[in-house]
Amino acid sequence: MAITNTYYDYSHIALISLYTLLAISSIISFMRSTTKKNVFIIFFHLVLLIASLLRAVSFSLFIVNEENVRTIDGNLLFLTNELPSFFYLTFFSMALLLSVQIFQGTLVVKAVDMQKLKTVVIIANVIVYIILAILFILDFVLFPNESASVDQPTSVFQMIIQFIAAFIYFITAVTFFVFLFKTYYQHYDDKFADAVKTQESVQFKKRSNSIIFFSFLCFLIRAVMTCLTIFLKLGFWYKDLIYYLLFEIIPISLLLYIINEMAYKAGNIVFGDRPYSEVNENSRLTETSGYLIAKYSNSPISNINK
Repeated sequence: MAITNTYYDYSHIALISLYTLLAISSIISFMRSTTKKNVFIIFFHLVLLIASLLRAVSFSLFIVNEENVRTIDGNLLFLTNELPSFFYLTFFSMALLLSVQIFQGTLVVKAVDMQKLKTVVIIANVIVYIILAILFILDFVLFPNESASVDQPTSVFQMIIQFIAAFIYFITAVTFFVFLFKTYYQHYDDKFADAVKTQESVQFKKRSNSIIFFSFLCFLIRAVMTCLTIFLKLGFWYKDLIYYLLFEIIPISLLLYIINEMAYKAGNIVFGDRPYSEVNENSRLTETSGYLIAKYSNSPISNINK
């Protein structure tokens, strides 16, 4: 038992270190960002920073609880464990907005109204957090003396919250994948290829496709795992290390990476009041911009060099 507890502690210390690095990466990504530092960009990185730090705190409490260093309130332990998951889902939804914005930044054909999409994402997030606030308050008020558990929810409200998390994982993953596929990838060759017809852009598209599909699979599998852990107690010491590494740290890190890559290659993308960014002469994805201007003389980008 002592050896198992030691391994458990080491595995969670490793997770604490990885989430701390993820928090640092969010700060570095923000500082190196070539996009204008508007409210959306600030909030995008801030959500990732807070979620990562809170996750590190949560795993620190896990160790304290398992080692019986002091008594941890069960409701507080559950709150610090579940809340980062929803923050990461918010990050995931914002990554959807940024990826679509960046994809469209240098394209002649604008498949998506960014203002409408932004409104839908904001409303969905607000509704989720209102529901969560109500459920967490009810959990604290009606079940004030819940025992601390690092494996399973211990009250009916905690079970409901975990079911909501699983549902949102599933819906977000499927929506993210289908939306991008229908609005961009499915019509890439016949609508968008002229704007980015370079060997570099082809390789980049393949890499971004792989990362987005991998993220979709991770969140889909996590939806199933989240439901299972409500009823099944998986008590082996390396469970959290494998679970959070595969289904949270790696996909979130890759999403942050690909968003940064897209922003860098697309140039100075602005996510503000204007629905789309114009093509600019410094964009690395617009080597054929002169050809496009000649071909699409009536498009909005035809005046960029005037």
